[in-house]
Amino acid sequence: MAIITNRKSSERRHREYNSLKYALDALESAVMSVQPEILIRRAVKLRDSKLLISDISGNKAELDVDNFKSIFIVGAGKGTAKMAKALSHILKGKITHGAINVPYGNKTHLDSISITEANHPIPDEAGVEGTNKIINILKKTHRSDLVFVLISGGGSALM
Repeated sequence: MAIITNRKSSERRHREYNSLKYALDALESAVMSVQPEILIRRAVKLRDSKLLISDISGNKAELDVDNFKSIFIVGAGKGTAKMAKALSHILKGKITHGAINVPYGNKTHLDSISITEANHPIPDEAGVEGTNKIINILKKTHRSDLVFVLISGGGSALM
């Protein structure tokens, strides 16, 4: 995936700057390292029925997904669809249901997860409708359920 869309033309135009390639490599590496799906795949692993979750300090929590009746995903933000997609892939069909709000133009298809496109940065009625979907899911949860709450940039405006 090309992060810097004009990289080739910039390198051709500024051929005399040998350091440009290294600077662009470093920039692309930095941007790739904070992609939502990559962060989720690094932090969340499933080994048999054991869900291993790491925080940014390296602390780990272990949960047995077989101990939960249902698994839900809710959230909002620019990166939330990619986060939910990565989590869905890790959990391999174990997600019961979910609802997320994303900015217009960020909709994708995820099994078992309702995705509502809404306005950012000024909230609109679609954001309210999507938030009501999230609330309705949360109202139906029980102590025996696991809920993932995914919030990324713009999440507060989208809910």
